[in-house]
Amino acid sequence: MPGGEVVQILDTSLEDPKPTTEVDRVYLRGGTIIRHFHNLDCEVLWANGEYAQFNRQELKWTVTNDKGFRREYKDGKCKDLPKVNCLKQTDQKTGVVTQVREDNVVLIRYEDGNLYCQHADGTQIFSQDDGAQTRVEKSGLAPVMF
Repeated sequence: MPGGEVVQILDTSLEDPKPTTEVDRVYLRGGTIIRHFHNLDCEVLWANGEYAQFNRQELKWTVTNDKGFRREYKDGKCKDLPKVNCLKQTDQKTGVVTQVREDNVVLIRYEDGNLYCQHADGTQIFSQDDGAQTRVEKSGLAPVMF
């Protein structure tokens, strides 16, 4: 795309058109991924572990930040939701900080500031602290590098 975005269309979505089947994904610079589904719902995955989900039927967004706090946006109003439990630990020897959330998101921040994130769907994002390179991988899809 003109701004450097990448679009991948999943040909398997034609074989199995269930409402929750992923149709395509758009990769934005910095490792942000937008997933579209057959039922016109969508999800946004960020490299820092944040996650947003749009439910078309209810016309609402549910956003979870990297610390597990959740908020719902509907009809111009926002409402706080129960927090997702998180476990965070720091390796004393290496300085690596690992965070595992109850919604199956894993974050690993290395001592040099680089960040690895694996979202619940298996999407893996590795981003360098200086923004020089971001790599996104998902089983069944070609890796994307910015």
